[in-house]
Amino acid sequence: MRRTGRDASPSRHHTYRLARLLAALLLLVLAAPPAVVSADDPEPPYSLTLTASAERLEVDQQVTLTAKLTKGGVAEKDAEIAFSITGTVNRTGKLTTDEDGEVTFTHTSNQVGEDDIEATFSLNGQELASDEVTVTWFRVTQVTLTPSESFGIGGKSVTLTATVRANDGGSTDGATLNFEVIEGPNEGKGGTVTVEDGTATITYEGTGTLPANNDTDTVEVTSPSNDDVEVTATVRWVRGPVHITLSPNSATGTLGLPHEVTARVTDTANVAVAGATVRFTVTGQNPDTRDVKTNANGVATLSYTSSRTGRDTITAYVDLNMNGSLNSPDEPEAQATVD
Repeated sequence: MRRTGRDASPSRHHTYRLARLLAALLLLVLAAPPAVVSADDPEPPYSLTLTASAERLEVDQQVTLTAKLTKGGVAEKDAEIAFSITGTVNRTGKLTTDEDGEVTFTHTSNQVGEDDIEATFSLNGQELASDEVTVTWFRVTQVTLTPSESFGIGGKSVTLTATVRANDGGSTDGATLNFEVIEGPNEGKGGTVTVEDGTATITYEGTGTLPANNDTDTVEVTSPSNDDVEVTATVRWVRGPVHITLSPNSATGTLGLPHEVTARVTDTANVAVAGATVRFTVTGQNPDTRDVKTNANGVATLSYTSSRTGRDTITAYVDLNMNGSLNSPDEPEAQATVD
C-alpha cells in the first residue's frame, strides 16, 4: 500500500531535529579552549648561590669561591656568571657554568681589610644576584715563643709553642709560620707550621752527635705575612739520660734553723748541667714549691725553716722542656726526707 504525505511527515521532522542537535554539539566543541599550556604560565625559577672556602684568611693566602646556578632545582650549564669584588681589591670577571651549574674561582689580597664578593646572572634584561660573601684579610703582628730557653736530649725531639696575634685582634687560625735553626748543632733544620686555636706547635729532632762547645740551637720564627715579625728561642742539648741526686737524702732538722737540700744535675757522662731548672716540692709539715736554676757546677739548693715537728718529703725534678710538669723518663726525679 502506498503511504500518503501525512504518513511520511514525521520521519522528515525527526531528521531535522537530529541535524540541529549535531550542529549545536559541533559549536560546543569548537568553542572549547585547546588543552595546551598557556604562554603566560611562569617558567621554573632560577636560583644563584655563592659560597667561600673561608671567611677569614691571612693576607696572600687564597680563598676559593663557588657560584651555583639552578633552574627549578636543576643545574643550569653553559650560563655566564659575572662576579665582582670590592674592598681591598676591586676586581670583576665572567665565567661559564659547568655541567653541575657551577663556576669556581680563586681570589687573594695582600692588604688587610674586607672584600665583598657577589655573583650575578643576567637573562632577557633581568639580573639575578647571589647573597654577598665577605672575606676578611688579616696580618700576623705578634708572635710569642715559649719556652724562650729550654733543654733537649740529644737524638730526641723538642717542642716550642708560638702564640700568634693578628692586626685586628681577631682569630689567627690558618695563618702560617716559618721556623729555622739558624745557629747550633742542628743548623738548617726547619719547616712551616699552621696556627690552630691561636697557637702553632714547632717540633724538631736534635742530632745525637753534639760537637764540642756547640750545644745550643738558636731557633728563629718568622711570619710570611709580616717581615717585622721575628722571634727566637734557644735550645741547649745535653747527652741523655740526665740524672739528679739530692743531698742529704735523709736528715733531721732543727726547729727554727734553716735546712738545706742540694740537687745536682748531670748528663750521662756525669758532666754538670748548668742553667737547668730544678722544681722542688715540699709536702708534710711545711708544704712549699720552689724553682731553682743550677749553677755552673750543676747544683741547685733549697733552703727553708720549720716551726712544726714532723716529717717533710722533698721531691725535685729537672724541668728540661720548661713546661711546668714532670715528663718521664727524660726528666729525672729524686726524693729526700727531713724529720
